[in-house]
Parts: sequence; C-alpha cells; structure tokens
Amino acid sequence: LEKAGLAEITADVDRLDTERYIRAVLSADPRPTALVGLSDTRAAQAIHVARELGLEIPVDLSITGFDDVDRVLIQSLSLTTVRIHQDRIAHAAIEELLNFTMDAPPIKRLVPSELVHRGSVGPPPMTLL
Repeated sequence: LEKAGLAEITADVDRLDTERYIRAVLSADPRPTALVGLSDTRAAQAIHVARELGLEIPVDLSITGFDDVDRVLIQSLSLTTVRIHQDRIAHAAIEELLNFTMDAPPIKRLVPSELVHRGSVGPPPMTLL
C-alpha cells in the first residue's frame, strides 16, 4: 500500500460493533475502494452492509476475507479469500505444545496459505477529477 501511495486504515472493532463501523467507513468521504476482512465472516458482514448502501461488489468496492472455512458462505458471495491450511496450523501448534518449556523464547511459525480469487475483487473504481 505504501509503495502505491495508499493509506491503510485498521480497526480493532468488537464483534457487535462491526456492522456499525463498516457502515461508517463506507459512508466516509472519500470512501475506501477495498476492505480486507479479518475473517470470511467479517467480509460477509461488509458485503451485506455495502449492498445495503447500494454499492456493487466489485465495481464500487473490493472485499476479501481470510480463512476459507465456510464454503457455502464463500461460494454464495463469490468471496475472494486467503485459504489457510488448518491441518498444518494444528500440527504446528501440537508440536510446539509438546516441546514447550517455560524458558522457551516466543514462537513464530509461518504456515503456507494461498489467495483464492473469486468474484469480490476488481480494479479500483474510476474517479472523475
């Protein structure tokens, strides 16, 4: 984002406040051209709010999720998402727990993931100056 000259806006929003926050973000001027959900469920909430506001996905707004767990939800929304390999995460967690000691340094593990492109992302909308 920085290389492209764009600003990243992040928020730690309570689950109950998610839709209200999304509505405020999408009503701002200028409105963002893309949202990245912390999970596919949050991305689905964003799609719901965006559609209520009359926005067309992905023409007016691109939305992505993260986890690729709920296949029915994802496919019904044609949601682009990052697929995580839960079995690999589980194996890494179990391995770390089995080898855990109180004096162990903090753990950092990278687990492969993949971007699954579906229909919820597109080029940013054209703006007239």
